[in-house]
Amino acid sequence: MKEGEYDLLVGEIYEAAWSFERWPRALELIAKAAGADIAQLYLVDIRERAILVSMAGGDADRILAATPSYLEYYGGIDPRGAKSAAARPGEWILCHEHFDATYASQSEFYQDFLLPHGMRYGIGTSLSTQNGVSTLLGLIHEDRPFSRGHHLPWLQRLTPHLQRSLALNRRLQQGAWAAATGQQFLERLAHPAVVCQEGAIVVQLNQKAVQLLQKNPGMKLESSRLVCKSTKTHSALLELIRNACNVRRGVLELDGTLCSGEPGVLKLQQGDSTGMVCVIPLSASSCLGEAVTAEGSALLLFNNPHLDTESTVRWLKDFYSCTAAEARVAVQLLHGRSPAEAALSLSVKLPTVRTHISRLLEKTNSRRISDLIHLLLSLPAFH
Repeated sequence: MKEGEYDLLVGEIYEAAWSFERWPRALELIAKAAGADIAQLYLVDIRERAILVSMAGGDADRILAATPSYLEYYGGIDPRGAKSAAARPGEWILCHEHFDATYASQSEFYQDFLLPHGMRYGIGTSLSTQNGVSTLLGLIHEDRPFSRGHHLPWLQRLTPHLQRSLALNRRLQQGAWAAATGQQFLERLAHPAVVCQEGAIVVQLNQKAVQLLQKNPGMKLESSRLVCKSTKTHSALLELIRNACNVRRGVLELDGTLCSGEPGVLKLQQGDSTGMVCVIPLSASSCLGEAVTAEGSALLLFNNPHLDTESTVRWLKDFYSCTAAEARVAVQLLHGRSPAEAALSLSVKLPTVRTHISRLLEKTNSRRISDLIHLLLSLPAFH
């Protein structure tokens, strides 16, 4: 193979990393370069001996004719695939060295499937094996065996590119799935929600947050960052996000435990009223954390004054045995009001509100008001 042709082939292999739909073109070029009739890339469940996915390039008529029965039955008894899957990844198996004429004459696979479709000789390898699934590549020729001297050197040279392309494809698929899952979770929230990295860099947000930031004079989205109109408020926001993202993650405390991010609450002017933003740490292992970053992230939940707060009151009364008065105080805190403002709104004395807060913290096993708000924002009534 000429160097320019090899470079073109490698480029096509990496293009296929972006989409499985591009693999047939890459396989067609591999088959052509090898002088083969067909190149096949397929995933095999090793335990069940079942073909999960199969793609091929080359002789389109043979591929079309052979694929249905191969997927339905013959792939499960393919001795070439089993031999490749049993070898270490990257080791190429020349089928004629293991399955001679005597074997072929007695093999159901050869006699009922391979030979009737005009195929006889093959060479194949396992590119990777993960969680009991092998990704195999095989080349097939009708009437002449593959050569160790001619075919093997450039196939071995090509193998690392094939493996890297497939690994990249897996990471892209996993990342896309995780991002989609995280976005679906955000859209299900009844609150405007934003996922940020340190520096208030926005990674994801739901449509409620988009609408809120478009009309909220106190905070806006600017160049993929959250920016508060007030310099003091903006500094407080950055500090809360920094603490939640936990830039010191991985540092051991004196008791031997790892540092964890801290939740926090920020008051924010929302039109004519004072709103509240709850800043919640996200771990990389959480649904949203895995979807957006492995470096630490924070979930910002904005209070939504249009929510049915009565459902939250009922939840607190039924599940945490809170009194109606305690639940009403909790709703005031959810709307960003201080204990003094809650007392004024409810027409009760400040010491009474503080007593209710103390009992709320005890009943919900919360250490401070920010923990209580974090819990309340997580109640099913808000989803």
